[in-house]
Order: sequence, then structure tokens, then C-alpha cells
Amino acid sequence: MRINAKDEKTFKATALALNAAKQSVKTSKQHMTALSMGNEPDRQEEQSAYVDPTRFLDGKEIHKWNQLPQSLKKRYIAEGIKEAKASSKARSGILKDNYDFTEEIEKKVANVYTADLYRMEETAGINTYQRFEYNPLKRFQNHWNHREKNKKLSSENEIQGITDKRSSAAGQESIRKGERYLSKEQEQIKLQIKAGINKESATGKVVADSATATSTATSGAVTAGGSLVVTAGKKAADKFKDYMQERSMASEQAIRNVESKMTEIKNANHEMDSLPSSLKYIGAAVGAVLLSVLAVVVQAVFSFLAVIIGVIIAILVPIIVVVTIISTLIGIIASLMSSTPVIAGGGERIVQIALQEENNPSGAKYWRYVMGSQFVNGDVTPWCACFVSWCANEAGLIDSGIVPKAAAVRAYHRYYAERGRFHYASEGYTPQPGDFIVFGADTHIGIVQYVENGRVVTIEGNTSDAVHSRSYALNSSYVTGYCNPEYPAGTTIEIPEGMGTTHTYMGWRTITSRTSLQYQLREQSGEHYDSEGFGIIDGRYVIACTTLYGQVGDYVDFYRENGDVLHCVIGDIKNQNDPGCNQYGHQNGERVVEFVVQYSTWYPSHANPGTPSCKPEWNSRVVKAVNLGYNYFH
Repeated sequence: MRINAKDEKTFKATALALNAAKQSVKTSKQHMTALSMGNEPDRQEEQSAYVDPTRFLDGKEIHKWNQLPQSLKKRYIAEGIKEAKASSKARSGILKDNYDFTEEIEKKVANVYTADLYRMEETAGINTYQRFEYNPLKRFQNHWNHREKNKKLSSENEIQGITDKRSSAAGQESIRKGERYLSKEQEQIKLQIKAGINKESATGKVVADSATATSTATSGAVTAGGSLVVTAGKKAADKFKDYMQERSMASEQAIRNVESKMTEIKNANHEMDSLPSSLKYIGAAVGAVLLSVLAVVVQAVFSFLAVIIGVIIAILVPIIVVVTIISTLIGIIASLMSSTPVIAGGGERIVQIALQEENNPSGAKYWRYVMGSQFVNGDVTPWCACFVSWCANEAGLIDSGIVPKAAAVRAYHRYYAERGRFHYASEGYTPQPGDFIVFGADTHIGIVQYVENGRVVTIEGNTSDAVHSRSYALNSSYVTGYCNPEYPAGTTIEIPEGMGTTHTYMGWRTITSRTSLQYQLREQSGEHYDSEGFGIIDGRYVIACTTLYGQVGDYVDFYRENGDVLHCVIGDIKNQNDPGCNQYGHQNGERVVEFVVQYSTWYPSHANPGTPSCKPEWNSRVVKAVNLGYNYFH
């Protein structure tokens, strides 16, 4: 393309416009640099405080925005400001302190000019005689009006301050300078237009466009602060909308997943429900068969258990029976070996009382007890029956009605015959201790002591005018029969072999507890001793033994292996918890009887009874003990 003289003039005009625009940009840059220097952090805080994303949200979104916590709101606003700054820098770079506004404007003006120049050449080639009615001043005015509208919009923002107003004033001053400069150039452009040259018209357009570019750049610098706040608010609102949309999409996806699962379950159930009826019948039949098999199995199991239980019972019952029999036999054997107490006759008490009267030549007290009259002699006043009544009364048998109170033998015979307790000798009856033996035609009566070697031993009153023991053959014609009183049962204890072989002693005065029965027995009985220092109560030896034989005050007879009888009364109880003491006595039962003696004559040392130095005749094992059922305190 060739450049003639007219084109050279056009380029000169353009250069003048560019110089004017460059000067305006430099002035604006100086103002902007001065205004923004050192205020960037404060301005950023103000922008963050006045950014309002709700201007770009609808009513529902504003409601959700207000429900956010303050920290989350600040985060959205900070991200909006960051993106607004990045967008502004990418678009114009006006917020950079070291940005060269001149180069940017020159680029924009050069681009406009090159495009218009190319368009002008094409227009000249098509119609060189066509005139263009183009007014650069009017176009500049339009750009000015557009800038004023933007300025008004920016002023409505709350963050617009004194800084923006100063920037705007500096920008307006720069524009006014541009207008004055362009007014001079306008006259030259008008002269070129009047000359009818189309290229000058294009050149005027270029000048106007350059002025517009200058004005636009300056206006952008003026409104940069307000636009940044608005942009930040919009960016924050966009961020919040994106967040709400993501939450909505996540909720919708979760709902779709649940619906998909429910659809799958429904389809699966539908497939199961839509099974053919034949399959259902088959299933029912199989279930019935299984139940039948199960019933048979259960029945078989119970039958098996019943058989097992029956077998066990069949085995256990004989075992139980055998064990029971063996236990019974062992119990019997043990009882025999251990001599557990057995019931025996209770007539021993009256025998013992009678024996205490042995050799008494006078029957006066017996007669007076029964008859209450003056005793004469045995011939005038026979007292054998009175003796029996007196002994029975001493044993406590009269008041109980066991023995009658009578002075005649016939009265005894009749009394027991009426009760079916009279036994004739001819009947082969074996008399018991305490029975009353009747002689002749009810002419005499005595008390049976015991039976031994086919003979009956008695104790009688008014025989040879005294109380004496007698012995008769069981088949003697002199014996008529026996009266058998119904005595209260006594207790007989058989003592095992190897026990009851020795005797010991204790002092009566060693009993010191005033509240004990032992102490009371000694005090009430008068504490009597025989010539050898043995304690005596009612003619009986006072002894100590275990509770197997009775309690304190009981009358007990101990039978020796040689036939002798020890008539005793229990005066003390031995402690079975002592070492070596069992239920029969001390030293593992060897010492059944321990005699109570006079302390002053037996202590500090004395020989044990049954030894050669003391009662050697007692050197015979005690084999039996009979509790007579009588107690001193009763």
C-alpha cells in the first residue's frame, strides 16, 4: 500500500492524539498510585465487610444464606474477593502497582486504528466518491454518558468512599484535558472532511476511538474499587449457589440410590410372589414330609430314652434294695456291737430299795405305814405284805396305782389277777426283777431280785422275823405264782467287749458350781460317806459316768461279768469331749464307772477301786448298765 502526502497528515494527527492520551494515562496513574499506596490491607478489610452476596440471590437462597454460621459466610466472601481480584487482574491489571497503562492503551488504540484503517482502504477502493458523515465529538460524548452511568451504579455500593471520589475527580480532570486538546484537533479534522477526502473521515474516527479508549481506561481506574466489591459479592454468591447445588445433587443422588434399592427389593419380592403355584404345593409337600420325619425321629428318641431309663431303673432298684438290706444289717450289727440302749423292765428300783432294808429285824415301820396302828410282832401283826407296800411307796409306785397299798397277800393276788398280770408257777413263767412271788395259799409274799441257774432269788420281809434274801427252785411246789406289776420301762445298756475293765475316782468336794445339779445333789443328800470314804446316797454308790447311762440323780445298776451288781446313783457327768473319752467312758471306754469319794481321805494319793489294795473283788468287767427310771430329785 502506498502512502501519499494526505496519508502522512493523517498519521501525524493520530500521533498527536496518542500523545494526548498518553499524557492523560500518566496523570491518572499518578493519582491511582497515590490513593492506593499503603491502604491495601485496610481497603481489603473494608471490601470484605461490605461485600453483600444477597444482592445476587433469590428469596429461598437468601433464607439459606442467613442460616449459615458466620465462619462459613466469611469463607465464601473471602473466596469471592480472591476470585474478583484475580479476574480483575487478568482483565486489565489495574490493581497492580507496577502496571504500564500506556502500553495497554497504545495497544488498544493501535488495534482500533489498524482495523479502521483496513476498513477505510476497502471503502476507498469501492467508492472513492462516497462521503461519510462522521462526528468524533458526538462519539466521545456517548462514551462519556456511558461512563457516567457506570459511575452512578458504583456510587450506590456501600463500600464507595472518599478514596473513590478522589480517584473520580482525578479521572475527570484528565478527561477535561483530553477534551481541550481534542477540540483543537477537531478543527483540523473538520477541514479535512470539508475537503471531501474519505480517508480523513476514517482518521477522525481513529482519533475519537483513541480518545474513547483513553476515557475508558481512566474510567476503569476510577471505578475499580466499587466494581471489585460488587464482583466479590457476586463471586461469593456464585460460590454459595454452587455449594447449595452440590448438596442438592448429593441429596438427590442418595434418594435415587434408596429408590433403586427399594426397586430391586420389590422386583425380587415380585419374582418370588410370582412363582408358579405348583412350586408352592411342592414346598408344602416337602415341609409336611419333613415334619413327619421329624415326628418319627422325636418319637424314636423318646422311646430310646424310655428304654434306657427302664434299664437303669431295673438295675438300680435291686442295687438300692441290696444296699438298704446291707445298711439295715450293718445297723443291727453295729447296734449290737455298740450296745445301744434297749428297753428293759423297770422293777429294779423296788428291788434296790428292798435290799437296803436287808437284815432289818423289825417290821414296825412297814406295819405303821400300811395299817397305821401299833405294831405287836410278826405273829400277831404279819408284816411281809406291809414290807412290799412300803418299798413300793419308796419307789413312787403306790400313788401311780402300779402297786396296791395292802397288808394281806390275798389282796395282791386278787389285784393283779383282776388285771391279768398274775402268772402261776406251773405255767412255766420266768419271773422278772421286781415281780412279787406268792407262796402257798397266799400265806407269804416277797420281791424277786433275779433268776439264775434255774433258781429265783428273792428279798423278803418277816422271814425269820427279819428282812432276808432267799433262793428257790423255779419248780418248787412251795411257790404258787408271781404278780407282775406294770412298771415304767427302764433302760439297759450292753457294754461292748474290752470296755468297763477298770475304775477310777474323783473327790466330791471338787464340784464347786452352786447352780449345777451335781452340787445340789451333794447338798440335798447330806454328803454321806461309808467307812472306806465312798460317797453314798440311799445306800447306793455315788458315781460319775457319761450321759449314755442317764442324768444327774438317776438310779443305775451296773452288772459285772462275775454276777455282782453295783447299785449306783449318778452324781456327776463326764465330759465326752475330753481326750480319749467316748460314749461309754474315759480311756476309750475302759473306765465306765468313776467313783465319787471323800476328798480329805483319798487325796493326794489312793489306789484305784478294783485293784489289790482297794476293793479287789471289783476286779471284774462291767458288762451291762440298767437305768431304773428313778431320779433322786423326782
